[in-house]
Amino acid sequence: MDGQGVEQALELYRRLYRPSGHHPRPQATICVWALAAERDEDAVHHALSRERWRLDRQRGVLGPLQPPAQIAERGFTPDEASAVQALRARAFVGNPAAVGAKLRALAASLALDELVVNTWAHDPAVRRQSYALLAREFSLA
Repeated sequence: MDGQGVEQALELYRRLYRPSGHHPRPQATICVWALAAERDEDAVHHALSRERWRLDRQRGVLGPLQPPAQIAERGFTPDEASAVQALRARAFVGNPAAVGAKLRALAASLALDELVVNTWAHDPAVRRQSYALLAREFSLA
């Protein structure tokens, strides 16, 4: 599961860290998946590709990301819908301010030094836009 064991892994990392001349203290970093769009509805729509991919992967069906319009048209079975709801409850998906707030809260709760964001979307333009929106949200643009 995404994020499962992260607290324990960071605790071990910090406890067992051995300083060096170049790195006198540990630098806690994790990577998360996030997708931002101007509107929450657009972000949720584009996240369908990853949701479908995750559900398929859990069943052992591997393949590329599918277009979100196709997934929206097909929908999810009732069993899949409950799994998608669980994914969405933990997801970093929405408008830049909402995603930024969730990322900041995660970083604070884990006392992170750095947070790496990875965005998967079927359309490369959607990925680039998400990165640009998050960069602006974090004053990196």
